[in-house]
Amino acid sequence: MAAEVVKQLRELRAGKVKTESDICTGKEDLCRTNEEIKALKARRSECLKERKEEEAAAYQGEQELSELKRQIFVVLRDIETCKIELDEFNWDLSRLFFKFAKRKRLTEQIKEKKRLIAEHQQKLTELEEKKSELEKKPRYEETVEKHVKIKEKLDMESDEKQAHLTLVQTKLSGLMKEFAELCEKLAPVEEEVAKLLESGEMKEEELNAALLEKPEEEKAPEPVHVPAEAPAPAADFSEGVFYAPGEEPAELQDKLSELFEKLEEAYPDHVVVGLHANHKQLGKKVTELYRLLGYDNGNEFLAAYGYTSKRRRPWG
Repeated sequence: MAAEVVKQLRELRAGKVKTESDICTGKEDLCRTNEEIKALKARRSECLKERKEEEAAAYQGEQELSELKRQIFVVLRDIETCKIELDEFNWDLSRLFFKFAKRKRLTEQIKEKKRLIAEHQQKLTELEEKKSELEKKPRYEETVEKHVKIKEKLDMESDEKQAHLTLVQTKLSGLMKEFAELCEKLAPVEEEVAKLLESGEMKEEELNAALLEKPEEEKAPEPVHVPAEAPAPAADFSEGVFYAPGEEPAELQDKLSELFEKLEEAYPDHVVVGLHANHKQLGKKVTELYRLLGYDNGNEFLAAYGYTSKRRRPWG
């Protein structure tokens, strides 16, 4: 009965660890999707702001173009008026040619009118140049159509991200539910194990050794012993491992260095026997780190870093 309870406890704990890993992955996907949605919303706000600015600029350009057209019309009208007046002055000049004083006065008037016509011509040229520059700018309708397309594209991307977020949330809720069920299943087993330990039917060393032991059908080949001065991590490790040996984050590398220094002192031959019985604190540290790294059990974790785990014989 104790063996069955231990096996059930080991299976439930393995399921719990895997579910915790899936929950972490789901939460990371959820956070990443939320960040992408925020980025899309910010981009959409920027595009809307740019659209308003460009629409205002296009509208102002059209207003300026209308004003320039009106000014051109006024200038052309003034030119026509000046031409009419010039003809009248020419006619007066030819009629009153013999009158010197009047001729001189009319000549000055003609020069003034010519000067005004030249100024109007120059102003007309400048207005024509401004008109050509304004016509080169994008029209108001083109700007509106462009931003409508951008808005539709952003809305489509936002809908896709929202759908992905809903999917991730659904998956995460399912994983949380599965995790809660596993915890509920694990609770009575842990209570039964505690009762067995209290009654003396099972010892704590036997329980820890049984939990660390891998089932027969899942046992990996026995790792080759590596010398202490050059520990080489095993090349093969579980698919659920988060970090391969040597690729751990800085905070985990510090913890691993501290652990292996103590293991080197306790087991210089790299053969670990009776870890939880003889070195309870080291055993707890091994348990903590193999769960953080994603190994199924302590044997796989120690084998990956060049240590061989052996069960202590019952007679000592």
